[in-house]
Amino acid sequence: MIGVRLNTFNDNSGEPDQDANSALTELDKGLRSGKVGEQCEAIVRFPRLFEKYPFPILINSSFLKLADVFRMGNNFLRLWVLRVCQQSEKHLDKILNVDEFLRRVYSVLHSNDPVARALALRTLGAVAGIIPERQNVHHAIRRGLESHDNVEVDAAIYATTRFAAHSNSFAVAMCNKLSDMVECESTGAERRAKLVRALRTVHGGAVRAQGVLKLLRSLLERFPSSSSVRAAITALTAIAADTVVHVPDQVELLLSLATNDARSAVRRAALLGLKKLAEHAALWPAECIQNLVHAASNTQDSEHTMLCLQVMQMLVRCPAVCATAPALRQYCECLPVEGSELMMALESLVIATGASNGQNNIKPLRMALRCLVQLSTAEPTLYAKRTALVVGSQLHSTGERQTALLEALAALGALGAPALPHLLPALEKAKQACKDPSYDGTTLVLICTVLMQERAGAALKFKINKSWENKIKDAVECADGWTKYRVAKAALRYGHHNLAADILKRLSQEAPSESAQRWLTALYTAASADAKLLEEGPSYLEEASAHWRLFGTGGVPAAGACAGASAGCTGCAACAPLPPSWAAARASALAALSRANAAARALCTQPPPAIALAHAQTVELSQIPPVLTAVQTVTPVRDFFAAQQLVSVNAPGLYTVAAQTALVDERGQLWQTGPRSAIVIK
Repeated sequence: MIGVRLNTFNDNSGEPDQDANSALTELDKGLRSGKVGEQCEAIVRFPRLFEKYPFPILINSSFLKLADVFRMGNNFLRLWVLRVCQQSEKHLDKILNVDEFLRRVYSVLHSNDPVARALALRTLGAVAGIIPERQNVHHAIRRGLESHDNVEVDAAIYATTRFAAHSNSFAVAMCNKLSDMVECESTGAERRAKLVRALRTVHGGAVRAQGVLKLLRSLLERFPSSSSVRAAITALTAIAADTVVHVPDQVELLLSLATNDARSAVRRAALLGLKKLAEHAALWPAECIQNLVHAASNTQDSEHTMLCLQVMQMLVRCPAVCATAPALRQYCECLPVEGSELMMALESLVIATGASNGQNNIKPLRMALRCLVQLSTAEPTLYAKRTALVVGSQLHSTGERQTALLEALAALGALGAPALPHLLPALEKAKQACKDPSYDGTTLVLICTVLMQERAGAALKFKINKSWENKIKDAVECADGWTKYRVAKAALRYGHHNLAADILKRLSQEAPSESAQRWLTALYTAASADAKLLEEGPSYLEEASAHWRLFGTGGVPAAGACAGASAGCTGCAACAPLPPSWAAARASALAALSRANAAARALCTQPPPAIALAHAQTVELSQIPPVLTAVQTVTPVRDFFAAQQLVSVNAPGLYTVAAQTALVDERGQLWQTGPRSAIVIK
C-alpha cells in the first residue's frame, strides 16, 4: 500500500491554484483533523507544496508542524512523515529552526515502542544532511545498534549509512562497531549482509579502508553463504572504486571468484564488480586481462560470457589496454561473428520484436537497436543506410516500440542516414493521433525532431525546398501548446528558424498567462531575427544583434522565463539570470561579427599603405602607363619646402598616386635622391 500511495506524492491531485499561505492553512487544518485519513492526506500533500512554493519560511513552518505530528501521532502517521522527509531531501536545508525540529523528533526515541524508536531513527537518518555532527543523535544510533529488536537495529543500520555519508568523524567512530557486529557469530546472514553494505560508507578514507577490506576478505572464507559473499563482493568493489589504490588487488580477487566459484550468483556478482572496476582500466594488471579472456573462453554460461564481453567493452576504451593487451585483441578477432551476419541477426531481432508488440519485447528491441547504432557508427558507409531502412520500415508500430525506433533513427541521423520516406507516413499518423485528448504528443515531437535533423543534414549537401516545413506546421496544428513548444525548440536546435518563428508566433497568441506570453514573444523575436539573418546574410548582423539585445533586456521576464516554458518549474528563480545573460552574450557576439564585417568591407575598399605600395609597384612592373603626370618646382626655405597639386581625372574609381621628390642643384643637374611615397585615393 505504501508504494501505491508514494506515486501520488507529486501529483496535482486536482488542487486549485492558490497562494502559499492559503495552501499551508488548508494542510494545517487537515493535520488538526480528528480523522486519521484526513491527516494522512494532508501529510502526503506537503512534498507537492514544497515543490510549488520552495520558500524557507513556509518550509520551516511546515516541517515544524510535521515534527509535531511525528511527536504526538501514531506510528502510521510517523511513517508518512518519514516518507515526506525522504522525498523532500533537497528542501531540508531551508529549515531554519533545526534545533526545534530535532527536539520534537528526538523525543520519540524515549518511547517504549520499538517501532516508534525505529521510525524516529529512520527520520533522523533521512535528515542527516542538516544534523551531521549532533552527538546526541550519534549516541542514539549506537544504542539502536545494540537493541534486541530487529526493526530498531535495521533502522539504526539505515541511519548509520546516512550519517556516515555526511560525517567523516561518525564514519570513523562507527567502523569498529560495525566490524564487531559483522564478526559476531550470532549475527544472522541477512543482518550481516546489511551490515556489510553499511561498511561501504563508513570506511573513513583510504587509510582506514585497508582494515575494512581485510575484514571483508576474511568474511568470504568464514561465512561462505551466497548472500554474505555477494554482499562482501559489492562492498569490496565499492570501497576499491572509492580509494582507487586497491583496484589491482580487488580485480585479482574478483577474477578468482569468477573463475573458481561454482555458484552462478557469486560468479555473476564478481563479473558485475569487474564491470564497475573496468572504469579504472589503466590500473588493471596485464595478467588480469589475460585471466578475463580465459574466463570468457572457458565458461559455458552465455550470460557470463555476455558479462565478460561487457567488461571487455569498457576496458578497450582505455588506449593503454588496447596497446598492451594482445590476448584481448586476439579473443575479439577469433569470435565467430561477421559484420554482415551480425547485421542480419540484429535486423531480424528488430522485426521479430514487433510480432506481438508486447511490453516484454521493448528491452531486447532497445538492445538490438543500440547494437545497430554502434555498428553503423563504426562503419557508417556500410551499415548506416541499411539500418535506417530497416528501422524506418517498422515505424508503423505504436507506443514504446515506436518511441524506441524513433530514438534509434535520431541516433542514426548524425551519420547521414536517409529517413525521410518513412517519416512522412508516420507524421501523418501522428497528426491523426493528436485529435485524441489523451495523446501526449511525445511521438509527434520525436518524428518532427528526426525529420528536422535529416533535413538539416541534407541542406548542407544541396538546396532543398520548404514543402516539408508545411507538413510539420499542418501536423502540429491540432496539437496542444506544450507539444508545439517542444517542436519549436527542436526547430531552433537544428537551425530551422523560420519554422520555429511561425510556431512560436501562434503560441504567443494562445499563451495561457502573461509571463508565458512574454517568454514566447521573446523567443519569437529571437527566432525571426535568426531566420532573417540566414536570408539576408551579414548585412543584417547589426539588426539581429539589436533583436537579441531586446530579447535579453526587455523580452525575457526576470522570474518567469522558465516558468512560462515548463509547468514543472518550481518558481525558485535560481535560473532566472540565465536567459537574459545568454541573450546578452548572443547579442554581443552578433555585434562583434557586425563590426568585423564592416572592418573587412573597409579593408577591401581602402587597403593599408603597405598594400597600396605593392599596388604601385605592380603598376610599374606591368608597364602600365600612368593616367596623369604632373610636375611642380618649388624653392626651399631653410631646407624646408611644401607643395600642393590639384589633380583632375576623367572617370571615378580608385587611383594610386605615386609622389617622388628630386633635387636640382645650382648647375641645373637633376638628382633623383628624394623620398618616394604612394597613396590610394577614391
